[in-house]
Amino acid sequence: MIPRRVALALGALLAATGCLKISEPGSGVFTLSELKLPWPSVVVNDTLRDSTGRAAPLRVIGVTAAGDTVDDAPTWVVLDRGLHVTAQGFVIGDSIRSGARLVGQVGGLQSPVATLLVVPAPVLARAEPATIAPVTWKRALGDTSHVASPGLGVRVLGGGDPAPGVGGWIVSYTILSQPAPVGDSPAAYLGDGVNRRTATDTTDASGLASRVVVLRPVAASTTGADTVVVQATVRYRGSDVPGSPVLFTVPFRRQ
Repeated sequence: MIPRRVALALGALLAATGCLKISEPGSGVFTLSELKLPWPSVVVNDTLRDSTGRAAPLRVIGVTAAGDTVDDAPTWVVLDRGLHVTAQGFVIGDSIRSGARLVGQVGGLQSPVATLLVVPAPVLARAEPATIAPVTWKRALGDTSHVASPGLGVRVLGGGDPAPGVGGWIVSYTILSQPAPVGDSPAAYLGDGVNRRTATDTTDASGLASRVVVLRPVAASTTGADTVVVQATVRYRGSDVPGSPVLFTVPFRRQ
């Protein structure tokens, strides 16, 4: 009989995850990790790759009740057309698809479902908009609230006429220059649409990614004019896509 405290712990675990399963007695596998994807999308007629451009397999980890990982090799189940997986866990894109579902199996257990996009090869990256209008703000110098730029959009496109957007592609943003920091905090940082700090974005179905520059007015110059320069990088197979890096110059003007 399972001790009461163990039964309660197992029940809490299942309630929290909703996706994990307990193995059959003697199987050795207690639960599985999520299926780990090296990239959100795979290019048609290519292998799924990681951020460095190297071909990278899927991963799923089986864990025993004692917390040890198991050595059993996973198997893979593809629930939709558009891709296939080799016995070694390498995904091959077969046809363009907005989402193909797959799971990993170890010791009779299945991981939660993961979804991959199958996309055209990226052949072009461009800024949208091409220029950023000056960001004006009227708060007094010393105000600690933040001022955000418009979105620094990068469109990733595949080949063709009209060129299709490449969804599920990671775009990395870096600040190249900004006003001098105040104390230990930078004058500006990269964020999402609600100013949360993040320097990467994944393209939507149209191929568009976007981040904003957030300026701390307390760090702005006494002249009321500051500029932040941002670089956005799009890479495929370890090399920059044509048009990358994309440069943005973001002027801030205090009125």
